[in-house]
Amino acid sequence: MPERRSLSRLLAALSPRRLPPWLMRGAAARPWLVLVLAGVAVVVSLLAASRVRVETDLLGLVPSSDRVVAAYRDTLERFGSTDLMLVAVELGDDREAAYAYAESLADTLRGSEMISWLEYRLGDLERALPELVPLAPLYMAPDELDSFLRRLETADGRAREAAELRAALRSPAALGLESLHRVDPFGMVSTAAGRLPQGDEGLAGRVGAGGYLQDPGATMLLMLAKPVSPPADLPFARRLAAELDVFEASAESAWREQGFDGSRPEVLWASGHLVGVGDTAVIVRDLLLGTGSALLAVVLLFGVAFGRRVALVIAFVPLVTGLLLTFGFAAVALGRLSSVTTAFAALLIGLGVDFVIVLYGRYAEEREAGTSHREAIDVIGRSTALGVLLGAVTTAATFYAFLTSEFRGLWELGLLTGTGILILLVTVLLLLPALLELSERRRLRRGAHRGHRLRGFGARTLFRWSAARPRRTIAVVSLVALALGTLAYFTVELDDDSLALRSGDNPAMMARERIVEAFGLRFTPYMIRVDAGDEDEVMTRARDVLAALEPLIDDGSIARVESIAAFLPPPAQQQEALERLATFTLDGQPADGALRAELEQALRAEGLNPVGFATGLDITVAALERRQGLRLEELERGSLGHLLERYVAHSDDGETVSTVLYAYPPPSLRLPPNTLVELVDDRPWASLTGGIVVSQRLRQIVWRDAILAAALGTVIVFLFLALDLGGIRQAALALLPLSVGLVLMLGGMSILDVSVNSMNLFVFTMIIGIGVDYGIHLIHRWSEESLADAEGVAAAVAVAALTTVCGFGSLVFSHFPGLRSMGAAAILGTLAAALVSVTLLPALLSLVERHRRDADD
Repeated sequence: MPERRSLSRLLAALSPRRLPPWLMRGAAARPWLVLVLAGVAVVVSLLAASRVRVETDLLGLVPSSDRVVAAYRDTLERFGSTDLMLVAVELGDDREAAYAYAESLADTLRGSEMISWLEYRLGDLERALPELVPLAPLYMAPDELDSFLRRLETADGRAREAAELRAALRSPAALGLESLHRVDPFGMVSTAAGRLPQGDEGLAGRVGAGGYLQDPGATMLLMLAKPVSPPADLPFARRLAAELDVFEASAESAWREQGFDGSRPEVLWASGHLVGVGDTAVIVRDLLLGTGSALLAVVLLFGVAFGRRVALVIAFVPLVTGLLLTFGFAAVALGRLSSVTTAFAALLIGLGVDFVIVLYGRYAEEREAGTSHREAIDVIGRSTALGVLLGAVTTAATFYAFLTSEFRGLWELGLLTGTGILILLVTVLLLLPALLELSERRRLRRGAHRGHRLRGFGARTLFRWSAARPRRTIAVVSLVALALGTLAYFTVELDDDSLALRSGDNPAMMARERIVEAFGLRFTPYMIRVDAGDEDEVMTRARDVLAALEPLIDDGSIARVESIAAFLPPPAQQQEALERLATFTLDGQPADGALRAELEQALRAEGLNPVGFATGLDITVAALERRQGLRLEELERGSLGHLLERYVAHSDDGETVSTVLYAYPPPSLRLPPNTLVELVDDRPWASLTGGIVVSQRLRQIVWRDAILAAALGTVIVFLFLALDLGGIRQAALALLPLSVGLVLMLGGMSILDVSVNSMNLFVFTMIIGIGVDYGIHLIHRWSEESLADAEGVAAAVAVAALTTVCGFGSLVFSHFPGLRSMGAAAILGTLAAALVSVTLLPALLSLVERHRRDADD
């Protein structure tokens, strides 16, 4: 029987309403034990938190079951990463020195085991020219091929070709193109220009002096490098970023050995690898500086509000303990932080300090009224702590609503913040009474006495004025809310640009934008994947998509399209070309192997040594004697095979052949145009994917899930309020000021030009939790005693709001625009919720009291 009674007492003590006083009394009775156990828990959490990794790959946060994401992952598995490293060399005034440095840097990059291939000039294609020139007749239009063959079929035509070759070699424009003339002396490549495979990104058309890839303004030379691992491989990305200085130093050393002096050209490096490394550094820096500054500001404000040095310790210890325990939880539950979840520390500081302020404020009020130390702790445990418990549970519930999200970033943020709030609740309920007990023992030993009073920063005055003039207060607040709500309705913008939420201080992002602006081409393409059962069918379908894309290029929706289908002549065209080659003659007679001798004779007549053009002559003869069509396998076996890997892939079972068309948007366009989406949707064997498409899908998921979480959180909060406050009317009374606060928040965002975006959207859900907390504390105190007794709670609400603002204030200084917008929205929402709670809510409660008195009379 005694054991059963002990168990029943324990279960009763652990019930929701009895848990806070039980924890607080036990902590006050054994303060040192509580502190030692908290210290051990902190040490364990620190050990676990030291292993937390920071991730910047948003693809890892997107639901893998999503159709768009699954298509993108499958495409990447087949074709590899589309992320190239852009290396731009500033040309400056001394072009010779810049070109020489670029050559040295190119040699360095080619020699690195971290780079699989590199392109930066037409000269890079010299290795492929012996393979491509013999194919040129197959790429020529029928009239072009007929004209070219007629020039070589007669002696006069061959003589004119040799004369034009000599003139071209003597022209200044031939600088850097001598090798092309020797491999293709009669200009087959120039005749088929634009149709032969020309490398990556469609930049061969931007060839400047010396065959270098450079922008139209000739301000920079561009290199395209393919790292051996994708950007998601963060350890590799860090090694690559660390090697950049080594690359530049090695190139500079070789450059100076050539006799160049002065400052070396500036180099811009941009890729997803470097963006990820830069974002990781920014995330860690923002997390440490933001958390530290927020914690310092909150603790200092807490000390100013209570006017006692011990208050600094009372605020600091529970906050830091709860924060570190949450880091430990993050390490165990998730093992990582991302650019989305890094905000949880600032959120917890802003939210958790509210618990300390409300509890310590009530303690100070009781002591000021003459209550003993232990009785004051018992009072806050039996009354105020219940409101704190309800506030913590409702706030945690609003964040747990994010667990319904498919976007893992929101899911993880909801899990961390919601659990962190509950952890902070427990640490405050245990550490606050323990610290108060030790402070009281120290005071008794010294025999000192210091009054307890919470500064309200004008909140008490507002509270009294509003309670005394309820109808006037309601009218003023309603007019202000109506004006700001109208302003917000017409002026608040929805920002759906994911790039605008990235860190503007990331060197790789800044370099990328400079390169994009210079070249007029965004290097992140839309990917149109085409599937078929065999090579001929997949090429036919790809050509169909190419033809459909031409109007989009004409209207500027797409800057350029790259596809192997554009480089592989249609079978009908190849057959027509082969039939024309079969009719080739020399001066009306079958060539019969005499073509080479006739071409050599034409060169000698112009004073050109045929020995120097031996390779070109062999290639020309091979081209004109070709009798077989071109297939993909032939290109894949050649020196351009590494490029074709980006365009063609075969399934593991060999039953499906896929090709990808890369459509590059102009710099001003960051979302897929509707015409492109409809074009692909009309073709069931094609799919639109790519990083831009996945980002768009991510924003759709975030908006949908944030709105769903806000609605779900509101319903959960309302149910909790109705159960705790004793009815729907009281719950609605607690939510009404919150609704007005949200309207004021939107009006403030409009005035400060803060747009609503996919990052700060969830702040609305968070403000629901914060605003409800303020209402709960006031209504709890009012229901226990009277409205006049709730004046002290108004002061606690004001201080809680200011400390919350300090916590969120660190986000305003973040390097990520998305987090800055979150901080701004949270600050406006917190201040609006607090202002309405100390004005509109006491006015409403005052009317309720008057109604009750009138009913009693």
